[in-house]
Amino acid sequence: KGSVMKEALANGEKPMDAWGRFEKALEIGRTLREFAAEGVQAYYNGCDISNRDALAEVLNSIRTEHGSIHGIIHGAGFERATRFDKKQEELVRRTIGAKVDGAANLLALTEQDPVQFMVAFGSVSGRFGGVGQTDYSVANDMVAKLMDWSRTYRPNLPTAVFHWHAWDDVGMAVRPESQHIRKLHNIKFMPSLEGAKHLLDEIAAGLPQSEVIITEVDSFRSKIEEDAQQPALQAGVETTAISTTSELALPPMVDRIVSHTPGQEIVVETELDPTADVFLTQHQFKQRPMFPFVVAMESMVEAAQLLAGTDLKVINLRDLKILNSIRFPTDNTVLMRVFATQQTDGIHVQLGIDYYNRRGVLLQQNRPCFSCVVDVAPESEILTRPEPPSTTELFPCTFPTLEEAVIYHGPIFRSIKEMGSVEDLGIAYFEAPSLDDVAGRRAREGWIMPSSLLDGCFFGCGAYLWVVRSGVIAIPNGVQKISLCGLPEPGERCTATVRFCGQDDHHGRFDVVLYDSQNRVLLEVQGYENHIVPGANMQVSVDSNLTK
Repeated sequence: KGSVMKEALANGEKPMDAWGRFEKALEIGRTLREFAAEGVQAYYNGCDISNRDALAEVLNSIRTEHGSIHGIIHGAGFERATRFDKKQEELVRRTIGAKVDGAANLLALTEQDPVQFMVAFGSVSGRFGGVGQTDYSVANDMVAKLMDWSRTYRPNLPTAVFHWHAWDDVGMAVRPESQHIRKLHNIKFMPSLEGAKHLLDEIAAGLPQSEVIITEVDSFRSKIEEDAQQPALQAGVETTAISTTSELALPPMVDRIVSHTPGQEIVVETELDPTADVFLTQHQFKQRPMFPFVVAMESMVEAAQLLAGTDLKVINLRDLKILNSIRFPTDNTVLMRVFATQQTDGIHVQLGIDYYNRRGVLLQQNRPCFSCVVDVAPESEILTRPEPPSTTELFPCTFPTLEEAVIYHGPIFRSIKEMGSVEDLGIAYFEAPSLDDVAGRRAREGWIMPSSLLDGCFFGCGAYLWVVRSGVIAIPNGVQKISLCGLPEPGERCTATVRFCGQDDHHGRFDVVLYDSQNRVLLEVQGYENHIVPGANMQVSVDSNLTK
């Protein structure tokens, strides 16, 4: 795999796309060998079915080698379930092209062939919709319309689309994300032999209907009856449709599931874009984007949550380590991979990237960057801590500009507004941002941690050390434990207590408790350690009275 991806990179291709094609080629070869072992002569001719010229060339080759075309089964498809605001035009075109352009091209290019039937493979999402499947639903529905239209245009050609339920051991259902969704929602997949029998029965009957839906009737009937009780539906308002294959929208920091063994491990991937991800454009080190520690935590807990399932919640992160920073010297995207493994003492999580130099040469695959252990439980723990003391002697926090800052914090990371002190405690006040602002293009649903506020807590620790050590700059180095109790409301005024626990030549150590506006604990940080950047000093607008 590494050699394929390395060669693709040298040729200017996307490594994961190249590996995907190679993986499919291996599967095709294996399938053809299985056919041959059973005495079946099967041939494979590859082309982009949405390209009419390329398809015409393949069809002509088939006619030359094997004779006229008598039947067509159009099973091509591509699907990438994501929220609508995360859809990429290239992938939307690919989704619609494989289904719709492919079907239209097959109809047009076989008008002179003695075709006795044409079957197109759709999906229940084409009839009932699916979470994250806007483009895929459109593609399947358009194919259904084409099959129905062709029965009038070519009345001697029986055509139909099958709105398939997910097949169990072949097709898109074998992808890790489909298996994950199956486990979470207890979905029954259809055995392949049953699906093949449905197909042969309909063809033998002459395809009497232009649309055939194969799914679990009882589950859909109960869902429809449940929806019928909703006031919105009774009032004639359209509601969100359902799907048997994509009930779960992936959390914001997960683009896709690479592999998943339920109860044991999961691997997920995300493309980090230094020009589009707001937590990168607004978090920079020496005027270049740097992946924030707090968003790395979010990525790790989301992977752990996917592995744990919906019945458990993330309650603690332990032994958090920064192994290597993720910086962006160029505007190229970086593929981030998170590995989560269930062990006896918790879910062990590691976040890494394929590390390239500035010339695009792969130096290290899956370079480890962050790690932690995640604890899960049925319910979050309610922590009882002394209420934060009040103080009227507060000093506003201001942030340097991008040009002035060694470490730049943009607006989404400026939730800390004022700081002061009471005896041996630092006191900080925050205004909680909307998660929409923090997640940016990734949307907020599924975000687990108050990332901006936590970053503000770390900033407060850094400001405290800046006063103690006369202007030094410190960046996060690790945390012993973070306990999660809840999320604030957008705009809510929150308070943090910062306890300075000691220092050495290179580090400062702190404990932090973050409260909501009702003085309920949102999170607790034990053993936060920051690292002093050698030779870096700056001016920050906090008063030296902070430590008095």
